[in-house]
Order: sequence, then C-alpha cells, then structure tokens
Amino acid sequence: MPVLYFCDRGMPCGRFRVIAYSPKKGVDWCVSWQETEQEALGTLIPKIVETLKAAKDNVQRLMDAEDVAAAKRKKEREEEWERYLSKRMPARQIKLLPIASSSLRKLSKGGERL
Repeated sequence: MPVLYFCDRGMPCGRFRVIAYSPKKGVDWCVSWQETEQEALGTLIPKIVETLKAAKDNVQRLMDAEDVAAAKRKKEREEEWERYLSKRMPARQIKLLPIASSSLRKLSKGGERL
C-alpha cells in the first residue's frame, strides 16, 4: 500500500502578491494584494498607492498609541521591580548581617581565614 503525504501549507500559485504592514512591533496592521487572472498587477498598482495613502494617518496613529503603551508598560515594569527590591532586599540584608558580623569578629581576633 503506498504512503500518502499531505501538506496543509499554501502552495505557490505563480501570482504576484504585495503585502504592506506596520514596521513597529505591537501594531497589528496589514493589507495585501494579489494579482489574479481577472486583475493583473498593472491594474492593482493605483489601488495599492491609494490604499497606502489613505492608511498613512491611521497607521501613524496606531504607532503613536503603541509608543505610549510601550512607555507605560516599561514604567510599570520598573515600578514593579522597585517594589520587589524594596520587599526582598531588607530581608536578605537582615539574613546576611549575622554572617558578616561573625566573619568580622573572626578576622579581628586572629586573622583567621574565611
């Protein structure tokens, strides 16, 4: 019995496709155009240019909003890190204090090695 292999990935169709997307991470904006038998690439170019010109302000607004959101996320992460350090560091310093003081006593008594 022959083994059959199936692939669910798209196969090349031999048609030209143009994909426009936002260059900024976090901005989900994408438009694509593909030539077909009924519509050749030459007829698509004016539509592509018109769509991109119309989308310019919207994409810029989305990118600006992402910049603001990224700055807010960064500030929140920094504040969370500061809260973590303020809770953890005093506890660690208290635990290390007896060790450090006993080591200093040993050193002052006779120069013992640690």
